[in-house]
Amino acid sequence: LPPVVYTIRDSAGQPQRIVVPPEEYMVTSGPGTLCMPGFVQVDGIGQSDQSPMILGEIFMRHHFTVFSRDHRSSGHAHVGIARASHGASAQSF
Repeated sequence: LPPVVYTIRDSAGQPQRIVVPPEEYMVTSGPGTLCMPGFVQVDGIGQSDQSPMILGEIFMRHHFTVFSRDHRSSGHAHVGIARASHGASAQSF
């Protein structure tokens, strides 16, 4: 299976690619059961020339995310995304 590639714009407006390999987006309910993508198409929101996405648990288990919103203005929300570290290489707090 091919990787899923999300292209999002950073705070400077430059496109950034986030590549998610199939071993991270494919899910199963147990041994010997059906294997399927852990995402679905979202219809009915956003503008017709845009592809809205919800980056949920399937995405966030492998990426560190930080959400920041200016409480004085609903138009100034930011999301920080970085690849998460797992296993022995991850630093504990």
